[in-house]
Amino acid sequence: DQLILTEISSLWSVHGLQDLPEDEQEITSVLLKKRSVMANVMLPSILKDSKMQIAMAASEKNRLEQNFGVGKDVVTWLAYIIIFISFISVFISLFNSLKERKYELAILRTMGATQGKLFMIIIMEGVVLAFIGLILGLGLGRIALYFMNSSLEKSFHYDILELNLLPQEWALAGATILVGVLAAFIPALQSIRIDISKTLSEN
Repeated sequence: DQLILTEISSLWSVHGLQDLPEDEQEITSVLLKKRSVMANVMLPSILKDSKMQIAMAASEKNRLEQNFGVGKDVVTWLAYIIIFISFISVFISLFNSLKERKYELAILRTMGATQGKLFMIIIMEGVVLAFIGLILGLGLGRIALYFMNSSLEKSFHYDILELNLLPQEWALAGATILVGVLAAFIPALQSIRIDISKTLSEN
């Protein structure tokens, strides 16, 4: 939507070179549309003895993706590491919370709370922690994306701002909740194994 088609002579006027002698007027690039795939083979051989260079859009795109592929892989693995660290953090938080609240959980048992109810309380805590982290992560990500988009739009007229959740982000959201459940599973098992009489006597 930013393509403008003009006569060749207008190019010199745009750059203030309308008075440039014809022998000094040069065309530095041309966009060609191929009629057949044979052009991919023929053009390099036709122009091999000239000063012109050929840049195939598909080849350049693949090269660009390869160059950025390493960075993309690094970011992906970094995301996996962050998820793993989050898993450990939620697990430690719930485990420490369980130790501090053993007396409260024992009281709940004496008041009629079932083991299943205690189990679900700890699981829900893990889900809530994961959900809060998910909301904060998506919010901060959108803020960072907004500032990145502003810079790219000014420099390259390229818009990457996307406020709606992408399919990959929905998958990440599900994985985040699952991490919360898994991290809370062992503390939840510990909660239903609390020795009520021993815990109450210690306090």
